[in-house]
Amino acid sequence: MYKLHFPTEDKYMLKYAYPEIEDQRKEHSGFSRHVRELQRRIQQDGASGEIAFAASESPRASKVLASSSAIRPGKSGGELRVRNF
Repeated sequence: MYKLHFPTEDKYMLKYAYPEIEDQRKEHSGFSRHVRELQRRIQQDGASGEIAFAASESPRASKVLASSSAIRPGKSGGELRVRNF
């Protein structure tokens, strides 16, 4: 999901000159690293309750998922709406 979502969101942030684009990109990068690490651990050690908990309780995951939901093009496609959390 994130492999498609992040590039799409990046395209909109560039198109609408989102002022915090670099911070958002850093969050995406960190989240992607976190997911890859969880995938590596699952492949190496198998799925476990500890890994599931790490995935579900990750502050980084919660923050990225919330902030990624904040940027949406307007219905007409000609405006940018930013939700504050």
